[in-house]
Amino acid sequence: QPAGEEQHNFGLVKVGEPEKRTMTLKNTGKYECGFRFVLRKGMDSMFTITPQEATLQPEETKDIEFVFLTDREVTLEDNSDIMMHIFEPMTQEVTAKAAVAVSARAVFSKYKILPGAGVNFGPIIYGTDKTRSIEISNAGEFAHDYKILGTPMVPRSSPTPVPGGEEGEETPAEPASEEPGVAELKIGNFLLSPASGTIEPGETVRVEIQFSPG
Repeated sequence: QPAGEEQHNFGLVKVGEPEKRTMTLKNTGKYECGFRFVLRKGMDSMFTITPQEATLQPEETKDIEFVFLTDREVTLEDNSDIMMHIFEPMTQEVTAKAAVAVSARAVFSKYKILPGAGVNFGPIIYGTDKTRSIEISNAGEFAHDYKILGTPMVPRSSPTPVPGGEEGEETPAEPASEEPGVAELKIGNFLLSPASGTIEPGETVRVEIQFSPG
């Protein structure tokens, strides 16, 4: 028999990443009983319960896995739209019901890049290096990784010349190291550092871009 309301707090979760919790059920009665979980109001699109229905022999226990996964931002606070029904296996008669309250908050990773309109090096004296920078800020609630990748070839229809070559000319990019925070990426006459790393919530990383003409 369910003894009231079960509660599961999934906490803060990234959108698109599953979070799991486990419930253990035990048949403390003298006879076989069945259970099933009924999800209402679209909860079946966010929660997977395994097994969702089964039977228990007297004194038998079974672990129930709850997986929360969503593709959008959502907040649930003591939501009781998941119900557990206890039923008699032979007649399917429901003999008891209990709410399974769940709490969860799913959010996207958020970031900001400045300047937003691109980097302008302005006039450069031939043979003289010039450095500019961009800032990547973590405006979300999770630490997130970043990695700058070079585009090996720009289509000929592109209005922007490829650094180090004529418009539409293939320019190979040297891949960044997998070591976070210290990687450099060279694309033609440009050197970017660090080209990869991890940014904690509220922090900002400055990426230096050095242009060496010639």
